[in-house]
Amino acid sequence: MPNIISLVRCALLCILAPFSLFAQDANVRLEVSSGGVTVAGTLAAPRADWSFRNSYAGIGRVAERIGSLALRDSSGGEVAVRLLAPGEYRAARPASEFRYRVDLSRLPTPVAAAHISWLTHGRGLLMLGDLLPQAVKRARVEIVLPAGWRAFPSETSRIAEVADAVFAIGADQRTTEREIKGMRVSTTIFGEWAFTGQELVQQVERIVAEHARVFGDVPGERAALVLLSFPDANGAPQWAAETRGTTTVFIARPSFALAPLAVTLAHELFHLWVPNAVQLAGEYAWFYEGFTLYQAMRAAQRLELLSFQDCLRALERASSASLAADGQELSLLEASARRWTGQDVLVYNKGMVAAFLYDLALRQRTKNRSSLDDVYRTFFRRHRAGVTEDGNAAALEALRFNGLMSDVVAELIEHPGEAKLAERLAPYGLRVETVGGRVRITIEDRLTPAQRDLWRRLGYNPLDERTRRQRERLKQALPREDRTQTRSTSKP
Repeated sequence: MPNIISLVRCALLCILAPFSLFAQDANVRLEVSSGGVTVAGTLAAPRADWSFRNSYAGIGRVAERIGSLALRDSSGGEVAVRLLAPGEYRAARPASEFRYRVDLSRLPTPVAAAHISWLTHGRGLLMLGDLLPQAVKRARVEIVLPAGWRAFPSETSRIAEVADAVFAIGADQRTTEREIKGMRVSTTIFGEWAFTGQELVQQVERIVAEHARVFGDVPGERAALVLLSFPDANGAPQWAAETRGTTTVFIARPSFALAPLAVTLAHELFHLWVPNAVQLAGEYAWFYEGFTLYQAMRAAQRLELLSFQDCLRALERASSASLAADGQELSLLEASARRWTGQDVLVYNKGMVAAFLYDLALRQRTKNRSSLDDVYRTFFRRHRAGVTEDGNAAALEALRFNGLMSDVVAELIEHPGEAKLAERLAPYGLRVETVGGRVRITIEDRLTPAQRDLWRRLGYNPLDERTRRQRERLKQALPREDRTQTRSTSKP
């Protein structure tokens, strides 16, 4: 990494409102150099207890990367400090000036690259939530970068708290900004990929516009997407992502194709609305993750990124994973409360299946006049501003749909136990089979007019289904040596 550095000043003040309304907790300077960052600054109010984030998103020992903490009091005198536990320090007397080094050269797992700060040759992520003391909620921050490097989003980005602030840094990047439904969206790509930047921007525009249509509005004035490759590809999955504040970070292998990336982005960009733009607290991941998986899948289907059969297969996988997961006896509320203690798989998969069953029931009871889209629209409008409320209570209230869906909400979300998929889907003309722990969902050959209308509204085309079944029968009739050829030449 070059020794010559350039100064990038990023004012991370809470500029969603006039500056005078918010008092900053600290002035901070981050100096990026080989393998890490040196953090120095001054607190507005001296303190003796110093705490740093030690776990996040199931990733532990985060604070152990911090070393050489040095403190001074308001008069400049050195203050002795001792380590009580990882991330917890006690000063001999209140101190206001601080300086320490954060080692960002290694990550515990490749997936952690989307959730905590890291730095490698040519690029990195600075997430202020794990770099600054937890007492700092709002700050003025200067970032000192190697020559030729830049930080994204830029100083014009709008954030609510230090905990939401994410900056991608590096030299090899391309940034494009578009206005989508009145919101300025910047897309920054580091390195070379299997698709062009323009192709990615076009998909982002389509996805954001579709979500804005469902919610009836955009979540704010600005948003940002940053795409980077894994710092270490060894053992890395295809992708990892997080949307924090108004910034979506997507980490992937450079060979990752655009179509699956866009499908995944439909989920991540949904988080710009829920939970990031609503004033809610608490752990209600069953709604903002599990239900969002279903909603994002439906958006991808409407954008023709997924077919109806793709969606059925995804629901089959979610149902199978839910059946195989530990903690099936838990309600979705209970599973969410234990999300980071091994129930994450249940929250996502059981939540997705519950959303599907809920959407079907709501459509049936309202004769297709309402759907889960309407629930999200009302939910967003009601909770995007005002006093912070409990997320579980708010989501349950919206889903009850003025009492019409209270029994369904109780059975699918509040009560423990399995969803009884076969029993619940039979009235809609779906057949469910479970063989060896794998769930298979198919549409009956004969549907009632009401069932046929429901599935057509959800993207079902009887002609496509008939063609698929004919192909399946043809494969079974062919000699075994001919089946591979049939599979390889058929369109998906």
